[in-house]
Parts: sequence; C-alpha cells; structure tokens
Amino acid sequence: MKKLLSLALCLALLCGLAACGAADPSDVAASLAKAQETAAGLKSAKVDMSMDMSYTIVTGDDRMDVTTNMDMSTETVAEPLTAYATMNLDIMGIDMDIYYYIRQEGDGYAAYVSADGAEWTRQDLPEDQIAQYNAVESVEFYLSVADSFAYTGEEERDGVKLYRYDGELSGDQLGRAVELSGMDEMLSSYGAGADTVFQGSMPMSIWLDAETFAPVRYEFDMSQIVGGFMQGVFESEGAGLENSSVSVSLDLSEFDAIDSIEAPAGIE
Repeated sequence: MKKLLSLALCLALLCGLAACGAADPSDVAASLAKAQETAAGLKSAKVDMSMDMSYTIVTGDDRMDVTTNMDMSTETVAEPLTAYATMNLDIMGIDMDIYYYIRQEGDGYAAYVSADGAEWTRQDLPEDQIAQYNAVESVEFYLSVADSFAYTGEEERDGVKLYRYDGELSGDQLGRAVELSGMDEMLSSYGAGADTVFQGSMPMSIWLDAETFAPVRYEFDMSQIVGGFMQGVFESEGAGLENSSVSVSLDLSEFDAIDSIEAPAGIE
C-alpha cells in the first residue's frame, strides 16, 4: 500500500507541465524540458489510479481464473507533505476498502491505515522512505523515459482536447517501473525481490492537456513483463500461466487546487 501511494505522490510531481504550454506539441523534448523546470513548484494534486490484473493458472486439465482490481484516489499536498487515499481492492470477488493518511510529524512522517475510516493504526514512516519516491529522482525517471516517446496526435476526452504521446520502457527501466507501480509488493509473494530482472517491454502512453500541457492521464501495459515473470514462477511449480493481463492507468487533476488535507476523524 505504501508504494501504491508513493506512485501517486511521485507522479503528481510531474504536473509541473501545467500552465507552461509549448507551441509545437510534437516537440517532445521542449515540453519535457519545461516540465523539468517547473515540476518542483507543484503544491497539490489529485491522482486517481486504477489497476486491473487477470490470468489463468493451468495445472493438467484444471484451470483457475484469477482477477485483481484496484481503484485508488489520492489527494496530496506537498508542503508540509500530507496525503489522503482511499483504495478499493477486489481479489477474486472478495472486496475490501482501505483508507490511508500520511503526514509529517516532527522530524519524520507517520502513516495511518484504516479498514473502515474510523479506527486507525499508526506506524512511523522514515523520511528517506518517502523521499525515494517523490523527490527529483522519481521525476527525472519518468521524464528520462518519456524523451524517446513519439507524438501520435490529438484526442478528445470528456470534451477536452488532449495531445497523446506513446512509447515503451525496456531494459533497466522495467525494474524501476515495477517498483514505482507497487507491483513489486504484489509479486513478492511469488518470489520477486530487489535483484529480480524483468524481461520484455512496457508500452506507456501520456495525455497532455492541449491548452495547458498539463499531464492528465497515464496508461501502462505491464502484461508482458509481469506475465513473463509469473510464467517462470508457475512453470517451476509444474503449472502454466495463460491470458495474463496487467494494466495501470492514472488520471491527474486539481493541480494546486487543494489548500490542505485535514486529519480524518479518529486521528488526533
């Protein structure tokens, strides 16, 4: 859960593209340069994240379909760092809600987790654990992988004209992408660790507001890299894996529109 929230935090920093339009949407390098210059100025944002994962485990004549769906909405204020997230998780038809609140306390950070939004469990969250996800390092990662993307044209979503950019991640970029997405936590139960090498490529798309050049949507297709890893795991156990699909999307909004985030009831 920490890394799912962290993904929202670090991607929110990319909203520095807001209010700094470029004359030519096909000039990807110029747009990203402006993003890098202004990313540090973002004060707040909202990120809605959705992840859908499905696959079929095959053992002899037996087949079992596995599905996991996650929807999370996160509001973040950068200074002082405060975030509130609500997450709905559906695993094989078993539904659960999780509430998450993080804030700075003294020299460190505290994370509060609740299953009902009323009773909270607190745990310390060291500053360096936050910094590795929402600092410049995370911003530079996404900007560096996007500089090889291609402008693919205009689209319209909810009445708003958008510019779309498509590309893919490969090689060493994959491990970092898996970590930032929170998939490494999910895959840890299958033996994935810090030294796991992911193979293949991960298609990725970015949509920018045509008027402000604010990034408003990201989509990742992690089917190949996650499916490839899990295929090896199941084969080592004498089983097979079919029809694996993993997709992640993020919608960003409310740039600098959130003044503060009050602690939920039950947190002093």
